[in-house]
Amino acid sequence: MVSLLQLTIGCSVALLANAACPSNEWRPFKGKCYYASTFDVGGWSISDVCNFGYPGSKSVSIHDIDVNSFLAHDLLDGQRAWMGLYRRAGYSGFHWEDESPLDWTFWSSIPTGTDERCANINQVESTGQWGSLPCGAPLRFLCETFET
Repeated sequence: MVSLLQLTIGCSVALLANAACPSNEWRPFKGKCYYASTFDVGGWSISDVCNFGYPGSKSVSIHDIDVNSFLAHDLLDGQRAWMGLYRRAGYSGFHWEDESPLDWTFWSSIPTGTDERCANINQVESTGQWGSLPCGAPLRFLCETFET
């Protein structure tokens, strides 16, 4: 028979496991908390929407296969979403909005058009591969913040 003390400890541990993220809509992974929206916005407004929803959060930047896989499969379940990666007007390369280095990529083989300045994850079904679209296209989006 489970004692009241065991139930209390179990519930406390479960609450502490999620306490590091802003709410239960956010998922912890590798020291950060991630949020996948349930609604669509254009690619240019992601960071503003993230920061409005939870002050201090920002659009996602991805630097390794583990985070990419977690976002693509566990958080998004294969659906497309905006990341914080974009191409500035007059520049040929993509840059993370948070100005972190573009030190890892997972681009699909689908060619990028000249008017496609915002990047998304899961461009090809649920592969986790990246693609780009015009920034005005409505998609779900990803936010991140550090665990507290």
